[in-house]
Amino acid sequence: MRIIKIILSAVVLLSLISCMDSEPSDAGVAKAVTAYLTKPPVIFGIPMNDPAMLNEVHSVKKLSCSQLGSKEYTCLVQISMTNPVLRSFGPINQTSRVHLVKQDSEWLALNLIE
Repeated sequence: MRIIKIILSAVVLLSLISCMDSEPSDAGVAKAVTAYLTKPPVIFGIPMNDPAMLNEVHSVKKLSCSQLGSKEYTCLVQISMTNPVLRSFGPINQTSRVHLVKQDSEWLALNLIE
């Protein structure tokens, strides 16, 4: 009986540890990419906080992810967004790679690779 409790405890502990370093969820990727794409642009060192200058993200869909390090992934994502300069042409749909790292409990997009 005691051996069964030890084995079950080990299985539960290993499951918890493996969940901590799992790949980013769909929601985590969407949140990180949206935050990255909606940052105000900086022109000549001055942030352009005018809402008309910001990208409008309609959707982000995670297609796949590959682990680079313990808290680092590159993910293939499908993005639908409207760019302020090209707004009259409607939404832009593109597939890109995004480099993500986990900071604290949140995923952070470092760059987007087209």
